Amino acid sequence: MPTLTDVSTRIDFEFAPVDYRDVPSPTAALLLNVKGDLRRRLLRDILSGKAGPGLDPATWAETASERSLGILGRVHPQWLGGEFLPDYLPGEVEIARVTLDNVTRDVVSVRARRRAGRYRYRVVDEYRTRWRFAPRTSARPLALWRLIQLIDTAQLAHTRWPDLTDELRDAHGGEPLDAARFVEVSSDMYPQLELHYRRRADQWLSRVRAVPPAGESVRGWRESDDSESGPWAL
Repeated sequence: MPTLTDVSTRIDFEFAPVDYRDVPSPTAALLLNVKGDLRRRLLRDILSGKAGPGLDPATWAETASERSLGILGRVHPQWLGGEFLPDYLPGEVEIARVTLDNVTRDVVSVRARRRAGRYRYRVVDEYRTRWRFAPRTSARPLALWRLIQLIDTAQLAHTRWPDLTDELRDAHGGEPLDAARFVEVSSDMYPQLELHYRRRADQWLSRVRAVPPAGESVRGWRESDDSESGPWAL
């Protein structure tokens, strides 16, 4: 069965940042804690020269102003995705996020901050959901495989599922290719995290015995705007 992602790149699952406070690039330093998902993508395009400037300075803030939220919401509800995440605690940074391509582009944010000699983790979303996950703390930044384990085993209160991202794909309810594109996991701290989860989407597609039409791939899911609403939009 054809694969949808590059299988030649080796993923270093032992990789770990030296310190979560050491931001890997100037772009990441500016965007790391910007809550809004599409706003963050727009700002990244501006910094890379793919889009022109001319935005209100408030657009660069971690938390969007009421005025900015009003403007974004009038463009499309997806532009509000991530904007209503809880505020960051002092010294806290986002180390990964799970984004759903539903009508409100919901975001689950994995965060870390150093307190009393240990990193303390939080998993939060825009609905003040109580999440169960492990590990809750660590002496050093997590290796990539441990971060993946944290994400995969994260549970909503009173739920029991074997894998978070596959559960979200299963709950999509639409065409398999759309369901595979429905979930994205990304990180500025862990450059290979997104590749890992794109491969996981390949595996999910294989399990449901779906082969994408010629020319389509999970890699191009960002351009798709016809996905069904997921569990957070019910």
